[in-house]
Amino acid sequence: MLVIYWFSAQNGEQSGDMSEGLLSWILSWFSVSVHTEFGAFLHFVIRKLAHFSEYFILALLIANVCVQWGQRGWKVLVIALAASALYAVSDEWHQSFVGGRTPKLADVGIDSLGALCGALLYVGFDRIRKHKHEREDV
Repeated sequence: MLVIYWFSAQNGEQSGDMSEGLLSWILSWFSVSVHTEFGAFLHFVIRKLAHFSEYFILALLIANVCVQWGQRGWKVLVIALAASALYAVSDEWHQSFVGGRTPKLADVGIDSLGALCGALLYVGFDRIRKHKHEREDV
């Protein structure tokens, strides 16, 4: 959550420079300029994948805490998704106070989708692990 907060606390110019730097590095592999239509499209995709990835990881971590505290199955999914989505809303609200940043409902959706995928993956692997241990105990 602190990492997400730190990213969101960067003003619009700092945030753009960071993602453009990453994009330039990736595009250099293919000898493509950031300042092309394709480069602009990839810049957009990288920024949205960053949203997805941050909340994917956040949901994995929250799900892990839930399992460590004895929760299983759909409860883990609901808690990880709800906590991540609420944090996504608060993160976009936080961005409304940062210069050059604009809160976007679409970003909350992308964040929540990342969280859903992370929570589903964790719950799926937890079920597989649980069934494997049950078979070994027989």
